[in-house]
Parts: sequence; structure tokens; C-alpha cells
Amino acid sequence: MLHARVAGDTLAVMHESGLTLPQIVVLHILQHHGGQSVSFLGGALRLSPSATSHLVDRLFEMKLVKRTEDPSDRRQKIVAITPKGQKLNTRLADLRAKELATAIADHIDPSLQDELLRILETVMSKLRTPPLRW
Repeated sequence: MLHARVAGDTLAVMHESGLTLPQIVVLHILQHHGGQSVSFLGGALRLSPSATSHLVDRLFEMKLVKRTEDPSDRRQKIVAITPKGQKLNTRLADLRAKELATAIADHIDPSLQDELLRILETVMSKLRTPPLRW
């Protein structure tokens, strides 16, 4: 319900940039976990190799990612986010955080906001240990 109330600006930027949700997920993975192989990204998104290659090709055409040869396996490519991709990813994350903060401030009383914050901090702590794996 929260996401449905506040998706306006984020969806507008996604539409404006031509990005799909899986492409945004790839940018997020690359920004927060560094360069990854195409096969790793496909596994994370549960996409076929062909669909993943197409998704990466589109991000490459948009100059949001770069591809380099994997030094340990020349048949593989390592995909990394570019500064342009980082800027777009950060813009989307900032918009989303602002939208969610506004919705919470507008619809949830301060005492419940404090309780929600404590719960979310605990949840985030649990999710960070052990590190995310796909």
C-alpha cells in the first residue's frame, strides 16, 4: 500500500529514462556489489542467459554500464556500472526515499513512526548478516 501511494516521481523517472524494473535491479546490484558477470546477474534476476544479455546490452547502449573481459575467463564479461548509471541509480533511490518519507510523515503519527524506525533498523541489521548472496 505504501508503494502504491507514493510511486509517482520514481515511475516518472523510470519512464523518462526508459528503464524497466529488472534493469534498475541490475544497476542497484552493480552499484552496491561491484562488477558482476552476466551469468551472475541472470541468476540474481532468474532470467535466461539470452534475456540477461539483452538486458545488459540495453543498459550498455544507454551508457549506464560498461563491459570488460573477465581476466580469469576470457569467455565471460564483467559488467560494471558507469558514472552515468550511478547518477541515475542515486537519483532514483533519493526520489524513492523522499516519497516514502513523505508518505510516512503524512499518514503515520510520530509515535508509530518511532516504533517503525526501531523495527526497520532491527530488520536491516538482520538482513545484512550474513551478506546478501544470489
